[in-house]
Amino acid sequence: MEPGLRVVRGPDWSYGDQDGGEGHVGTVVEIGGQRGSGPPEKCVAVTWDSGVRKIYRAGHQNAYDLLAFDNGQCGVFHPSTNCDGCQERGIEGFRWKCSVCDDFDLCTSCYMSDKHKTAHSFIRHDTRSSDGVGVPARSNCKNEKRSAKGIFKDATVARGPDWRWDNQDGGDGKTGRVVNISNWNRCFRGEISVAWSAGSGYTYRLGPDGKVDLKCVVPTSGGNYYKSHLPVVGKMKVETIEDERAENFLRYFQRAALGQLLLRPLVDMLGEGISEMMSSKTPEYGVGFRVVRGPDWKWENQDGGEGFLGTITEIGGPGLTQPPINCVRVIWDDGSKNLYRAGHEEKFDLRVYEIGVDGTQHESVKCDGCNVKAIRGIRWKCSECQNSNLCSQCYSNDKHDVNHQFLRYDSPEAKKIFKLPKRSESKKVQAMGIFPGASVCRGSDWKWGGQDGGEGSVGRVLSLEDTGNSSYRSSASVQWPSGSKNVYRLGHRGNVDLKCTKPTPGGFYYRIHMPIFGKEQPPEKAGRFKVGDQVKCSVDALKLRSLQLGHGGFSMDMVPLINIPGSVKSIDDDGDVVVVYPNGKQFIYHPDGLTKE
Repeated sequence: MEPGLRVVRGPDWSYGDQDGGEGHVGTVVEIGGQRGSGPPEKCVAVTWDSGVRKIYRAGHQNAYDLLAFDNGQCGVFHPSTNCDGCQERGIEGFRWKCSVCDDFDLCTSCYMSDKHKTAHSFIRHDTRSSDGVGVPARSNCKNEKRSAKGIFKDATVARGPDWRWDNQDGGDGKTGRVVNISNWNRCFRGEISVAWSAGSGYTYRLGPDGKVDLKCVVPTSGGNYYKSHLPVVGKMKVETIEDERAENFLRYFQRAALGQLLLRPLVDMLGEGISEMMSSKTPEYGVGFRVVRGPDWKWENQDGGEGFLGTITEIGGPGLTQPPINCVRVIWDDGSKNLYRAGHEEKFDLRVYEIGVDGTQHESVKCDGCNVKAIRGIRWKCSECQNSNLCSQCYSNDKHDVNHQFLRYDSPEAKKIFKLPKRSESKKVQAMGIFPGASVCRGSDWKWGGQDGGEGSVGRVLSLEDTGNSSYRSSASVQWPSGSKNVYRLGHRGNVDLKCTKPTPGGFYYRIHMPIFGKEQPPEKAGRFKVGDQVKCSVDALKLRSLQLGHGGFSMDMVPLINIPGSVKSIDDDGDVVVVYPNGKQFIYHPDGLTKE
């Protein structure tokens, strides 16, 4: 179970209107049994939207007081399943799958709004990897329908139990209006934008890490829900993105092989050779990256020609069979392989075309070109427009103004950010290789017996796919002459199952805008600051204002302190840094706005 879960009263409720009344929503803020002073085991602490905090049973004494209203705040995400009601790309929270129609899914909002045929029964999926739970047809449950109430759009709110934002609201007792609900990093629907009566506007937490910054003065409706269709808290599985990524590769594919993951037909691919898949190469930073020729290339058309893609399959290091240190082994899409320099003799033969294979995702950053909610791989941020970001495909397709300069973020944690030339003044290169429409046959890591119809059989690439939950665009879906379809590895864990017999174009890229492999080091994962460090705000006022949204807020009093040293007083659970200055003033900063002295 995870703090942040949004709940309503459940089957064993016996507490009157402690919650504010039937349908009023609260947030799980603490799980029982995790510390001595907390709730007992099999109990949870809930802060209702009214601000009241109480402890409830989640299996204690075989009683269950709560239903889960929304688990999106816990980071539950179905990235490969789109909602057929609102067309949302990747369902956040519960997934509702029609048990009558083939491949038809709804998000909770559409399901509870009676999209699709209410006479059809559905299967509820609480997480990506959980077994489905059948629920009755909505048309038979009209007496179960309830109206949700609490902190929703247009609700009137005041500062709540976890308030830490000084007088952003205008002072204790002041009220504001909820104007928007969005995502706080991986906490979906956990960021509340409020317009205060004093005229200021900021964003606050409703669920992230179990924190609740607001309380509701006048609630509004958040739509309806079918009471018997929601999971019982204490009987359901709540699983975060990080939990899912932490599962080892073997367990993931074992569940897939048993049919417990209702994903695309990745299961079909496993059949023969599943033991070989289990023993695939150990993941290492850079293994699986898709690459093109780089600045020090001197190998003629070994790659197939400029713009042709390959895959890094091994990273250099000590050992007789490995490439030398600062070298890598690449398999090009035509099946040829060779060693290349990634810092050896201070030469760099390769540029990175695609890094999504390692799960790089900018969770809270939406692409303003295609509106995907979390940019995968490289993030491209306009340096001239406030909060305008593109994914690699939209950047290469010249979305946004090509006369604007962009910043390149190679990962969410990247310390080094690269300012790039204008696209209007840069050379474009056509990418070629294994893209949709390409002809392919079995490649160097083929483990799948006669799935292709036999040695020499040539198939057609239908699409590029994700492999599992956190390896993006690292497989290719192929249709063989026999009509059979399957998904094969194209970079996942450094494996390449296919080689190209007839390449196709895959769009363009700006050559000098792409990362040089081996020159930009992988980001450090450890925290950058500790209490007592001398730091200074090193960004301009406009950048600081953008960073501070949802991370302590922005005040004009911060501007005179830019580039003035201060001392780290404390670091919050979510990484925000409290800095105190010699004049006694202190502010909370987003860590990306600070550098060490």
